[in-house]
Amino acid sequence: MTSASRPATVFFGCFVLARLCAGESISVEGYESGLQRHFQFIADEVWRIAKETFRIKPPLDLPIVCRYGASGPVTRLDDWIHPSRIEIGISTVGPYDSQFVYQLGHELGHVMLNPRRSNALIEAIATAVSYEVLDQLSEKWKTKAPFEYARVHADEFRKYRERAEREAISRAQPLLQQVIAEQDWEIAGAYLADHMRDFELTEKGMKSQPARDWQSLAAIVFRAAKTDWPRLARCAVPEPGLELGFRYQDAGPCQYGMLR
Repeated sequence: MTSASRPATVFFGCFVLARLCAGESISVEGYESGLQRHFQFIADEVWRIAKETFRIKPPLDLPIVCRYGASGPVTRLDDWIHPSRIEIGISTVGPYDSQFVYQLGHELGHVMLNPRRSNALIEAIATAVSYEVLDQLSEKWKTKAPFEYARVHADEFRKYRERAEREAISRAQPLLQQVIAEQDWEIAGAYLADHMRDFELTEKGMKSQPARDWQSLAAIVFRAAKTDWPRLARCAVPEPGLELGFRYQDAGPCQYGMLR
């Protein structure tokens, strides 16, 4: 290493260390350098939108590390009882910005709702965060994109959200398709609330296609009904038990109140 390059290397190392040590920071790892810088910029934007949307501090004030992982997307703690950081796995393998934003937005929803717990309602709220981030980023980058390529393709974020919603609606029961088409959000919410416990409170159950469709449909209702985001966040209160087996918990009466 030359003496000229050493200061830059030291500066970069200090920058990375500062990001990792700062509470609520987010760092992207595991990609080749060019794509990693690209995704880091997007991750900072997505994290900013997620925090501004909820208007509350996340339950765990910890640095977030987002890295590529074939088993992702998933949110974990490095230590369940005494965590020092939140780890997010993303399965995006190339420069697929919309997929990256969708996956990261969902996982940051879990960060805002407490990574230690999950259930059908929390998964639905996290999906709603994905849709919100996609729409907000699409709108912002139409006029304030970081580079020309991003401005030209800004509308792809919104289109990605619309495709995900259409696919979920296409697999719904005809009655539910009808009330969504009529934008009768009260009936749609009541229908979804009545079917909230159709899925096992396990990781496998929450990731089944019927469960994912339910989550997407509930996300549509949340956003269409302009549900208050801080109120949604209260569905993760009280704190879950620290035993690992308690992650998938029923949210109790909150489940029904949010959709009805």
